[in-house]
Amino acid sequence: MPMWSPEKPIALIVPAGEAFASAAVAEALVPVMQKRLKQTIVLRFEQTAGTGSLADFPADGYSWLAGISTDIPDRSWTAYYAVSIPLLLLENSSPSEEYILACPASEKESGEKVLALMESGTLKILPDTPSAVASLIKKESSAALVRSTDAVSFLRSGRIETARVLDAQPLKLTNAETIYPLQLINSVVIHRSPSLGFYLPPGTPEDVLNTLDSIWDHEIKNSEEIARWAADRGFAFSPERSRRNNE
Repeated sequence: MPMWSPEKPIALIVPAGEAFASAAVAEALVPVMQKRLKQTIVLRFEQTAGTGSLADFPADGYSWLAGISTDIPDRSWTAYYAVSIPLLLLENSSPSEEYILACPASEKESGEKVLALMESGTLKILPDTPSAVASLIKKESSAALVRSTDAVSFLRSGRIETARVLDAQPLKLTNAETIYPLQLINSVVIHRSPSLGFYLPPGTPEDVLNTLDSIWDHEIKNSEEIARWAADRGFAFSPERSRRNNE
């Protein structure tokens, strides 16, 4: 199986507006990938949102596109993911007899699914995550639905009585108790946790993909360093790859 030894620096291209994703990918993956490939990886922030720019994206292996699984450019691209961002259900005791679930507008659909499974309750839509958590802490609601990365500081502060993850796997965080799946979920898909990583376009040379596949399967998936990094910041360590190109 042919393997790849890059002869020049690699560009990890970050689309405009995806600074959060790029920072996550870079901080976790770049040091490990540079060491394994023995080559420099340079972050470049560019505007690549248009279909024209993606059509012209280099397929020589020296350009990688950072991103989130919810914004995958095309199903024909090969994906390499390292971490995901689960949704958490945070609960505190409330003086209200009614179960009120606060969530940011972006998570309205998931909130509706949770209440449907509970068969009771009222959805309280708020503009953003901080206001949803604040509503819970002030006992204006019984629960809040938030992304794990936005809940880390609250979980470590001890101001949250109960936390459950809307995912099949427990979430392990540094300096916080392990968060177990919401039992109501069973086989119902309430929320698909978005994954963070990078993509390579169709036409990427086979030796490049073979090399990245090997790194993912033997190093990234077993990396205690990246697992610790994820636990520190509220991510779920969930390395996976999806080879859509050249197969």
